[in-house]
Amino acid sequence: MPFVNKEEFLKPNGLTIWLNGAAGSGKTLQAMTFPKVLLVSLDPTGIDVLRQPENQRYIDNLVMHVSLNGLPLNKVFQFTETPSEESIYGALALARKLGPKGEKKVETIVIDGFSYLGSLKWTQICESKGVVWTEKQGMDRKDSDQRSWYDALGSYLDHFVLQNLLPLATRDRLNVIVTCHVQRESKNTIEGIQLARTPTAIEQQAQSKRQVNLDSDLSPQVLGSFRQRIAGLPSAMIYLEDRLERTEEGKEIIQYYAYCRRTRSESLDTTILAKNRFGLGTLRLTNGNLYKTILAKIANTNAASANTDSKPKQPSTDVQPTAKGATK
Repeated sequence: MPFVNKEEFLKPNGLTIWLNGAAGSGKTLQAMTFPKVLLVSLDPTGIDVLRQPENQRYIDNLVMHVSLNGLPLNKVFQFTETPSEESIYGALALARKLGPKGEKKVETIVIDGFSYLGSLKWTQICESKGVVWTEKQGMDRKDSDQRSWYDALGSYLDHFVLQNLLPLATRDRLNVIVTCHVQRESKNTIEGIQLARTPTAIEQQAQSKRQVNLDSDLSPQVLGSFRQRIAGLPSAMIYLEDRLERTEEGKEIIQYYAYCRRTRSESLDTTILAKNRFGLGTLRLTNGNLYKTILAKIANTNAASANTDSKPKQPSTDVQPTAKGATK
């Protein structure tokens, strides 16, 4: 059994942050506030948002860009431990090579567009069954056991995130940031199928389950059941929102917010199932920096804890009984 090196053990791990939000809510930009970024892009538009004049300051944090959009799927999902720019696993290996325990050129890996990653894997699964998933006729084939396909998708995403992606924070001390679109859940998804008239619907009803929380219809946009398991994985599950507001002068401006803990949003008309381990609440992020905000919160928490530990302990004022039962 190896001995624990206390100095090494006490070094902080990387942060693991899952950023959810609609298009334009600032997911990529807030991910780019983190230092020395290796950005893995699955977004069909790439990282055009960084080329806009008002956003070019974020490029200062970009060390390397790996674009996986448009590549053959067998390449994208080809497992390898060799650093490369042609597969998702090659990109993770590249991050390890360049990370804090390697060449020390990269401190953060960003997976930009997890929604697309799930969709591409689903396409690959369907193609392996001889079905083009966008063609309804093929998907309605009697021999198409789509439940097992979705199970395969969920198992793949579980394994990828748990065994390959998030361990980069603990084993390699990289910050791991994931961006993901959001979606509204149907009533059947939240409450379980209530009415079934066809044999297929009756079978689905028997297998449907209610969600643990019935107050929210907002979730990460990921195909299959994996999206319901995401919240328990990273250090922070954050939802971003861009909101059109009017100033006192009557001018319309866009304000950006980050929901970092469970709260009710009137503008989104739902409960936001956000959470974090840093003590963050709802943040106003217009012209803000998520990374610096998290670091400041961690520093304040550590300082408060240190002050508490350094205070001399006060003598106990509890009344102690004597041997005879009297007090002194």
